[in-house]
Amino acid sequence: MKLKKEDTERVYQMAEELVGSCQSGRFRRDILVSNIERRLMLLQCKSLDQYLERARNDQAEWKRMISALTIHTTSWFREMPHFELLKDVLVAFVAQNEKRPFRVWSAACSTGEEVYSAALVLEYFKMIHPGFEYEVHGSDIDPVSVEIAKKAIYQSKTVLPSVPLEFHRGVMVGSGRTVGYLTLSPEIRKVCKFKTDSLDQLSQKPVMDKYDWIFCRNVLIYFSEDKVATIIRSLKERLNFDGILCLGHSEAQTRAPEGLTLIGPSSYQFRDPKRNLTLIAGEAQKKSQPKSKVLVIDDSSVVRVSLKKLLVKAGYEVWEAESAAIADEMIAKNDYDLISLDLRMPEEDGSSWLKRFRKTGNKTNVMILSDSDPKDAEIVFGALESGAQDYIMKSYLSNNKDQFLERVKALARSRKEPRVVSTVKKRSVMDLQKINPEVILIGASTGGPETLCQILKGIGNPDCLPIVVVQHINHSFAKPFALRLASISGLMIHEPRNGEILKNGQIYLAFDHYHIGLTRTDKGLAIKISQDELMHGHRPAVDFLFQSAANAKARTVAFLMTGMGRDGAQGMVDLFNTGLSHNITQNEESSVVYGMPKEAVMRGASHHSGGIEEIHDWVKKVAQFKTKN
Repeated sequence: MKLKKEDTERVYQMAEELVGSCQSGRFRRDILVSNIERRLMLLQCKSLDQYLERARNDQAEWKRMISALTIHTTSWFREMPHFELLKDVLVAFVAQNEKRPFRVWSAACSTGEEVYSAALVLEYFKMIHPGFEYEVHGSDIDPVSVEIAKKAIYQSKTVLPSVPLEFHRGVMVGSGRTVGYLTLSPEIRKVCKFKTDSLDQLSQKPVMDKYDWIFCRNVLIYFSEDKVATIIRSLKERLNFDGILCLGHSEAQTRAPEGLTLIGPSSYQFRDPKRNLTLIAGEAQKKSQPKSKVLVIDDSSVVRVSLKKLLVKAGYEVWEAESAAIADEMIAKNDYDLISLDLRMPEEDGSSWLKRFRKTGNKTNVMILSDSDPKDAEIVFGALESGAQDYIMKSYLSNNKDQFLERVKALARSRKEPRVVSTVKKRSVMDLQKINPEVILIGASTGGPETLCQILKGIGNPDCLPIVVVQHINHSFAKPFALRLASISGLMIHEPRNGEILKNGQIYLAFDHYHIGLTRTDKGLAIKISQDELMHGHRPAVDFLFQSAANAKARTVAFLMTGMGRDGAQGMVDLFNTGLSHNITQNEESSVVYGMPKEAVMRGASHHSGGIEEIHDWVKKVAQFKTKN
């Protein structure tokens, strides 16, 4: 039902009186009227007066009415620069050796997404810094939203795509009856507290708590200028010295509020004038966190200088060695997080040095950085088999700097970050008779070439189930790699053709810069070749393969192996949801970079997780399965 004009004005007046939001001029929100109209219709009230009488006598409906009179739009990790600043502030807090919990308050928390986003950052920081403790409080005038926040149950599809990968370990994905939903870990829920409270009444209440960080984002736009100034003063009174007040990007003040200093996008610090201790973004982090160490082994001084300049600018400590002999001396004296290795060097080439280096037991990640032509693919693949984790062409230094640095970061970080044992629950034993698989799917990225060689070694025979593989690799090396994988596995291979029906005893990989997937025909599963846009920066992409298989209702056993990023995770979710696939991920302990498989695990799409030898046995068992017609 539609309210009369005079009743509409009463709704706006109610919003000002009960919620405190300004309903004049540009702040007028017709959505409030629509919300109230929906309540009248649901309760079959014939007038606004009848509804108000019902609300006054029914506490539950009164809460729903307050909720209807508020605007609550929120999301996970909204305005990401604020969370980047939070990371820097946490480093400074620990560096100052504070002996108390770090306290955060979300002053308009809505349904809790902001509170839990902050808590995910804080919990991750606590894992890296033992002894660090924190508390997160959330308040909102809307009691319905607060109750939702307390329950901490959200739809997976609305959360996981927005949460950075490193924070997923604080998320618990549902299964069985709760599939499609998630909650936060018990550790996080225990320190997150919520209450119903009004910003409009804040100035009339005594200061009971002080905080190191206060969020008050995207809510001040609903108040008049006078009230905004009063609210900001009240928030400042509740900040510890060096505390941060974070407003929404749309609410940044034209000049910093009195007593506060602008230190970032709509972020203000309450500094103590009596001491020189500030939490300026980035400064404490640079001083307190040790830099990752990279050793560059290359006989070209031009390459060494260029690479050092790029890496130093990115925050790494860099050492140089112009020969294998000098590298031996430097490694004897220092411990490195990553080694960059050229394959073509005088005296002793990179491949020979790498074999000798691995025999010493040193497990430092090695990245091959070379100008090798595709005709030298055997040399490159030989180096990967000898213990290198990645191969990058030198042209990346100038043409793909950002991607190069991302790969460097992943390889260097994988050695420094604490290992967490995979927590995949074996939901079901792999019953091949029930699955009746018709194809094996495999996706991999960083560290994948050698891993794939190990898991596919010697598994082929003429009756082997067809295997379709996506490996992120420079497209000029795609064909040589495909041929090598076929040789090692004992399977037949040729360049895949669009519409080609899958055959037993065959392995299929993209020979060039195109997606490879599956489609269903009246003759069976067929290859699908596509020049669609890149996915996650890749073509071919694992997600394209997995999602096409899900759309084709293919009966599969799918494997997601080592690699940075999240390619393949959503596709594995899609396969899982068909009920026709058994999904297996490589575990963290054996992954060069535990990115892609971890993402699938966190989304609840993995039935099993295992190491390389275990996965080899699984692949072999599935490959030899006789599919029922």
